[in-house]
Amino acid sequence: FLGGLNNGDLLCCRTKKKYPEHGLVQGQIGTIVEIYNDKVCEIEFYDSNGFTLYLDTFSFDILETLKEQLI
Repeated sequence: FLGGLNNGDLLCCRTKKKYPEHGLVQGQIGTIVEIYNDKVCEIEFYDSNGFTLYLDTFSFDILETLKEQLI
């Protein structure tokens, strides 16, 4: 999932399914802002204006990276 990342890189990802309880649709774009271990990370999801919609810890298995989308 995170092969080739350097310390300090921010990686774009999207959800594989919807999470209506958090206001997230399937494919919602987010940025991994903290990696806690090889199973979970903290992700900030935002709208098209850059405003945070939701920030929480997620399991990598529910995410899909957007190739070549390092910030």
